[in-house]
Amino acid sequence: MIVHVPVTLIPLAVVLALVRLFAAQRTFLWLSLVSAAIGLAGGFIAALPTHPHTHGLSQAAESTLAKHDFFACTTLWLTSLAVLVAAICIWEPVRLLRVGVALVLFLASLSVALTGHYGGTLAYVHGIGSQGRFLSSH
Repeated sequence: MIVHVPVTLIPLAVVLALVRLFAAQRTFLWLSLVSAAIGLAGGFIAALPTHPHTHGLSQAAESTLAKHDFFACTTLWLTSLAVLVAAICIWEPVRLLRVGVALVLFLASLSVALTGHYGGTLAYVHGIGSQGRFLSSH
């Protein structure tokens, strides 16, 4: 749940940011900002203190894990940028900035998708995590 709930909030933030581009209500920008911020907070929790450590991986699994971690980190950075720009948009409602928020959140969502793809590959192709295999206790 620590991983999957936040990753649903980032694409939701994209939808809300896109709606805000065409709707006059500033509520959608606030909702997008809050969704992205909660997704970002959950992503940090999933990536840093609760991220499992592995051992004994094959070369292919190590490569997949490196890609998974790269896109997870990319997601965090892009979402951080989007949250920052969205917060600026609250006080400076410039349309170009709102377009930027939607674009960066869209890129973050693509990064979420790639992270999920590599995470699924780790679990279902390489068997990492299922029944505790390849995970260290600390």
